[in-house]
Amino acid sequence: MLAKTVIRSVGVCLRGPAPCRSFGRGWRAGTTLVEVLLALTVTSLVAAAVAALLFSTSYGTSSHDDMRDVLVSNEVAATRLGAALRASKMVLAKGDNYLVLWMADTEVNDEPDLSELRRVERDPATNELRSYRAPASLPKEDDTMYELVSTDFNAITDAMKGSANLPETLWATDVTEWTTTADAADPHNEGFVGFRITTSMHGVSATKVGGATLKNH
Repeated sequence: MLAKTVIRSVGVCLRGPAPCRSFGRGWRAGTTLVEVLLALTVTSLVAAAVAALLFSTSYGTSSHDDMRDVLVSNEVAATRLGAALRASKMVLAKGDNYLVLWMADTEVNDEPDLSELRRVERDPATNELRSYRAPASLPKEDDTMYELVSTDFNAITDAMKGSANLPETLWATDVTEWTTTADAADPHNEGFVGFRITTSMHGVSATKVGGATLKNH
């Protein structure tokens, strides 16, 4: 009885010299290990695919947001410029990246006064589009009247821009190009001003081509 117990404990079959099935446990364990390794491999592949999908989705969303930002910024710049032109009486001076407008003859003297001027300028160093005009609180003694025919309005407003009498308002950023077109050789005779404005950010660009008819034309 003791011998049978010992024989069974070491896994020897009672009916012959072959090993008992109990020794098959090692084979089953080996099969389980292969399955685990295979499962880990498949999991790794799935994880890599999910990561790639998430990156692609994130990149696509980022690109969409960048395009939306540049389109909005470009539209804001074009809208402000168009509104300023439509509300103005006359173009007093213009050139590369600047435009000087006579907004209205509020003093009713047939001559431009400082309070009636607006300078629109793009700064090539910062790509900012800015508007300069006198504040509503401009003292009467500082509201200089200029002769329409003889005054260099570009030089006058360029020298005064950013001062207390002609402070700036930031209209738009990332404006990489701004050009204007004329319908008359003399700026004073222009009734329609066309423009092309480009905004660029995050490697994305948007361009708006537009124009406006000045009032009283």
